[in-house]
Amino acid sequence: MGSVRLHFFMMIGLLGCLLGLAQWYVYRKGFAVLAPRWTAVLCLVLPLIFLLPHFTRSLPLGLTRFLATLGGFWLGFFYYSVLLLVLYLFLFLGFTLLGQQNAWNFWAPQVARVALAVIVALLAWGGWNARHPVYRQVTVNTAKALPRDVKIAFVTDLHLGTVLGDSYSAELVRRLNAVQPDLIILGGDQVDESLQLVREEGSYKHLADLKAPLGVYAVLGNHDYLGGTWREEIELFSGLGLHYLVNETVTLPDNLELTGLPDYSMGGSRAVLQSGASDKFHILVDHQPRRMRQAAAAGYDLYLAGHTHAGQLYPNRLVTQKMYELDYGTRIFGKLLAVTSNGYGFWGVPVRTGPAPEIVVLTLHSQK
Repeated sequence: MGSVRLHFFMMIGLLGCLLGLAQWYVYRKGFAVLAPRWTAVLCLVLPLIFLLPHFTRSLPLGLTRFLATLGGFWLGFFYYSVLLLVLYLFLFLGFTLLGQQNAWNFWAPQVARVALAVIVALLAWGGWNARHPVYRQVTVNTAKALPRDVKIAFVTDLHLGTVLGDSYSAELVRRLNAVQPDLIILGGDQVDESLQLVREEGSYKHLADLKAPLGVYAVLGNHDYLGGTWREEIELFSGLGLHYLVNETVTLPDNLELTGLPDYSMGGSRAVLQSGASDKFHILVDHQPRRMRQAAAAGYDLYLAGHTHAGQLYPNRLVTQKMYELDYGTRIFGKLLAVTSNGYGFWGVPVRTGPAPEIVVLTLHSQK
C-alpha cells in the first residue's frame, strides 16, 4: 500500500475513533441500549471493520466483500453523524445561551432519535439508488460533416474491487450493449484500488463482451494509478479488446478523432492539448474535469470527464461545485460541449444520496 493511501486510511481510522466517541455520546442520550459505557467499543470496532479489507488481501473474497460493504455503510453513517454533531453543538450552545438547560435536557434525546431515523432512511435509500443506474441522453449538434448520426456510450468510475465485482460488471455490460452504441468510452477509474482482487475474481472479463463497431476505448483515472499497477491494468484489459489511450490520438471512421489523456494527478497541468485536422470531429477524454477551457482553445469539439461522482453523498456537491467548473452535467465552452458524468460506480460508501449513477448516451448529429 502506497504511503499516501496508508496515511489516508489511517486518518479515516483515527477520525472514526475520536469523532465516533462524540457520536456515541450524542446517540446514548436518546437510546438506553447505549447507556453502558462499554458500548463505546463500537467506536473502535466499526472503523477497524472499514479498514481491514483495505489493508489486507489475504481474506477470502466473500469475507472481504462483506467487510468492505459493512465498513462502507459505517463510513456513510459516520459522515452524516458528523453533520449531526455540528447541529447538536449549535443547538446545545443556543439553548445554553438562552438559559434553557432544562428544555435542552428534554430535546437532546429527541434530536438523537430523529437524527438516527433520518440517517438510516438516507443510507437505505442511497444504497438502493447506488445500485439503480440511469441513462442520461445528450444530443451533440455539430457543424462538422458526419456521414451519419453516431451514438456513443460513455461510462466512467466503475471502481471494480472490494465492493463492486462480478455481477456488477456483468450488469454494466448488459446495460451498455442494450443501447447499441457505435462507440464505447470508459472514462477512468476502472479499478478501485486492488488490481489483484479484480484479477483473482475475474470481474473484468465481462468487458470482453462489450459490442461497439467503432471499438471500446478507455483512459486511466486517479484510482487506476493508486496501486502502481496501471501498466498491468492496461495489459490485462487490452487482452479483452479494450484500447487504452494515454496521451494518444486515434482516427476513427465517420470522420471522428479520439484523444485520451492521463489523469490530471500524473502531471496533467503540463499536458499539451493539440487537436488534429480541423475538419474532423475531435473528442477529448479526460478523467478529471479540469482542462475544459484548454480543450476548447485547442479546437476540440467534445470533452468527456468523470471523477467527481457529483459529490456522491448530499450535500457534498456543494463542495464539488466549488472545486470544478463543471462538476456534473453539460456546458458549452466556445464551440466545445463539455460533459461531466457522475459515474457508474462509487468509492468507499455503497451509497449515493446525490444523483443516480449513470451511463451517458451521446448522439452526434451533423447539422450539415
